[in-house]
Amino acid sequence: MYNIKQVGNFFLGPMFLQDNVKYNRVEIKNCIQISSEAYSIFKKAEGFDTIAYIFGGAGGFVTGWYVAGILAGREQSPALLIAGVGGILSAFIFEGIAIGKYNNAVEKYNKFLKRELALSDSEAGFQNKKFGIELVKICF
Repeated sequence: MYNIKQVGNFFLGPMFLQDNVKYNRVEIKNCIQISSEAYSIFKKAEGFDTIAYIFGGAGGFVTGWYVAGILAGREQSPALLIAGVGGILSAFIFEGIAIGKYNNAVEKYNKFLKRELALSDSEAGFQNKKFGIELVKICF
C-alpha cells in the first residue's frame, strides 16, 4: 500500500506507480506534502523539470528551424545549430538534476514515513511491513 515507484521518462515526465495504479506528479505531490522536508525537495525537482522542458523545447525548435532551412535550400548559420543542440543538451542536464532531486525527496519521505508509522505499527503488533516510496528509473 505504501510502496510507490517513480516511472516515466524525459519526454513524458515523472509518473508514479502505487499498487499498479499510475499517478502523475500533481497527484503524488499531495501524498508527499505530509513531510515538509520531502515536499520542499520535491518542489525543487519540479522547478528543474520545468527548466528542462523549456530548454528542450527551445533547443528542439531552433534545431528544427536550422534543419528545415537547410532542406529548403536556405543558407543557415552554424551558430543556430550550435545554439539548438546546446539547448537540448542543457535540457538533459537539468532533467538529470531533477531526477536526483526526486530521488532525494523520496528518500526523505521514506524516512519520514517509516519514523511516523513505526510507532503505530509497533503498538498494533505489526512487523516487517514495507513503507515508503521506491523510485525506479526507465531509461530510453
